[in-house]
Amino acid sequence: MLRYRLGQNVFFWSVLETIKWTPMFILCFGGLSLHLSTAILYHCFSIKMEWTATAKEVENQGFRVGLDKILRYFKYLYIICIPVIAGMIYLGVSAPRGWIIRDFAAIVPLANQIGCHALLPFALGLI
Repeated sequence: MLRYRLGQNVFFWSVLETIKWTPMFILCFGGLSLHLSTAILYHCFSIKMEWTATAKEVENQGFRVGLDKILRYFKYLYIICIPVIAGMIYLGVSAPRGWIIRDFAAIVPLANQIGCHALLPFALGLI
């Protein structure tokens, strides 16, 4: 929409461009909150934390090698995601009568965050 506002593009093409990029923005920004929260907590408790740089050279690797790297680097993320997913399924399907959560507004935000966190390594091409 910025290009339309600047007069560089017509409205229709600006809307299509916005629609094209929206899923990637949702996935990338939706998958950052746990990592940023971890960094803030490490800083608050003065725990040493190091950021690694991205690879500058292209490596020829297969799906299996990439999957191993994702599981190694993001194992704590998936250790958190799997119980949350199981809890969501339990509370949505087989919880006791007063505990069942079926409200759309309660399920979608958490499901969006968990899905974005689980898919972020794949979307960024870390495999």
